[in-house]
Amino acid sequence: SQARRAPAARSDGNAGSTADQLRTGDKVKHSKFGEGVVVAVKAIPSDVQVTVAFKDGHGVKRLLMSFAPLEKLG
Repeated sequence: SQARRAPAARSDGNAGSTADQLRTGDKVKHSKFGEGVVVAVKAIPSDVQVTVAFKDGHGVKRLLMSFAPLEKLG
């Protein structure tokens, strides 16, 4: 089981704007899975679900922006 993480918004204060800016094709970095490419962004009640194809054998993951520490790369 995964430990619940605090919302990403507390780390830098702009996680909401990061979620709004993520689009299919964007390159992102996750603290555990490394770099990947956004393959889908879906608004769900009270959150945003981002599907990311990660490199290095981590595969495709569906992440919630309120919990996932995603960083958009240049």
